[in-house]
Amino acid sequence: DSPLDYRADLVNITIGGSYRIDEDTDLSLSYAYNQSNSAFEANNPTTDVLRSASRIANDIQSVETEIARWIKPGLRVLAGYRFDKFQDDQPIPAGAGVGSVVAPFNLSTDRHTVTLGITMNDDFFGAD
Repeated sequence: DSPLDYRADLVNITIGGSYRIDEDTDLSLSYAYNQSNSAFEANNPTTDVLRSASRIANDIQSVETEIARWIKPGLRVLAGYRFDKFQDDQPIPAGAGVGSVVAPFNLSTDRHTVTLGITMNDDFFGAD
């Protein structure tokens, strides 16, 4: 056997910002893109066995927004929403993992997340 020669190419782009709507209210928005491509590249018996099971080829895109408002001194509420899109270009072959005995196990999916929050600081509790 020869060296395993594992190669990983990663790309990440993130942009975002926030905007103050008024003295008590903030709005934020962000976008992130992550791309991963990794695999064994050498040609030898070991990498031939590992190649399909260890290859990573996926894109993840995320969009997130959040609005937060101070209700009174020391009390802040927020609501947020996040959408994640996972695109996996290297599904696990049939028979190679849990849930993949009959058909390839596809890791591509969409995820929606809603966040609600409350922040209380010393001003809310009247501490000095």
